[in-house]
Amino acid sequence: MVLAALGLTGCASHQFTRDDGRAVDETLLTQIRHYGAGERALRPAIVRSAGLRDAECDKQWELPFSVASADDWSEDERVAWVRALGVDERLTVVAAAAVPPLRNGEHFANVNGLKAERQPVLLLEKMAELHGQGRLTFPDGGLFEGDVHANKIGDKGRMRFPSGDVYEGSYSNGLAHGQGSYRWRNGQRYEGQWVNGQAQGTGRLAFASGNVYEGEVLGGQPQG
Repeated sequence: MVLAALGLTGCASHQFTRDDGRAVDETLLTQIRHYGAGERALRPAIVRSAGLRDAECDKQWELPFSVASADDWSEDERVAWVRALGVDERLTVVAAAAVPPLRNGEHFANVNGLKAERQPVLLLEKMAELHGQGRLTFPDGGLFEGDVHANKIGDKGRMRFPSGDVYEGSYSNGLAHGQGSYRWRNGQRYEGQWVNGQAQGTGRLAFASGNVYEGEVLGGQPQG
């Protein structure tokens, strides 16, 4: 899941590099080919790793797709890039796991509104800033915004349910877990500890009537 509003384009007004058959540095050509093959082999492994949700690697520092650019290379080097990878110098997907709608060879035109067709380095920097943050829409109308890893809910975020209720806080395995708050559509609100999707532990429950309970909660129910 890409974590920002990413603009993809299949055409452009500028003339970009094509392989005109010229002689290029064979060592560089081999290195670029090895790079592409390595990226294509790595992305599916990253998706599998993210799915493990290892506590020691909770940031899951890599994306399920790889983008690159050769915009600042020399003309001969850009030709080698095109020949080795089959893509031009624009900011382009060079490898991707099964994460629609991204496909190898697609170009990024903008990232969160930043248009820099001839400045792909700026787009790369913007993507790095936004890595880890995303949005998931569910079939029932639910909307999650926050940490996203391999198209799944990550460690923290905000979920708006079809009913209008909202949960914001920590997650584990896609369930509310740790510290978080839940606001019902009628104004009732709970703030405190959660365990596997249920309010459980110490917390504060403010009822729509104005009454407030503070103390132990088990299975979403006050215990005092």
